[in-house]
Amino acid sequence: MRRPKLISIAGIDGTGKTTQINRLKEYFDSKNVKSEILKVKYLPFHKMKNVSLTTDDLRLLMAKDFVDYYNEKIKELEDYDYLLCDRSKVCLLAYGLGYGLMNPNNVYDKLKETPDSDLLFYFDIDPKVAIERIGKSRSNFEEDETIENLARAGMYYSKVFNDYNFNPVYIDANEPEDEITKKLILSINEIK
Repeated sequence: MRRPKLISIAGIDGTGKTTQINRLKEYFDSKNVKSEILKVKYLPFHKMKNVSLTTDDLRLLMAKDFVDYYNEKIKELEDYDYLLCDRSKVCLLAYGLGYGLMNPNNVYDKLKETPDSDLLFYFDIDPKVAIERIGKSRSNFEEDETIENLARAGMYYSKVFNDYNFNPVYIDANEPEDEITKKLILSINEIK
């Protein structure tokens, strides 16, 4: 079975992941290359006040959502060239650890039920800059979007890359958007 190449972007909120995924989609459209943007819409478990879930339970449910969504989309869009993923397995693990995930291996085992990205970009940015960007793009912050939480999640990305052998292409997300887009396209062209 043919499978589209999975291109994923990871990084804390406010790094420009969605902006760049949209730019990649426009680029592929301009080249008549079949691509689609994938973005998991997690169930809002953290907002369910009547349900008592541990961080590990929550992350396992989120991992199941992730796996089900991606596997369904990969099958549904098997004749596409690229699937552009606005989140990756790494995000789920890094943020989970930032929020107290005790057994990341259980979550990772679930995540292994869907293919790894063919190309994974990690957008690195100072959490203060990320918060400023979030504030410019929308009027309300999520309750967990604080400098402290973003810094903690950012710290755990390195741990996840090392512990689970993810090999991202590091991108300085402080650079101008056009420069970042050029770097992404160059890297993607290398895997064709």
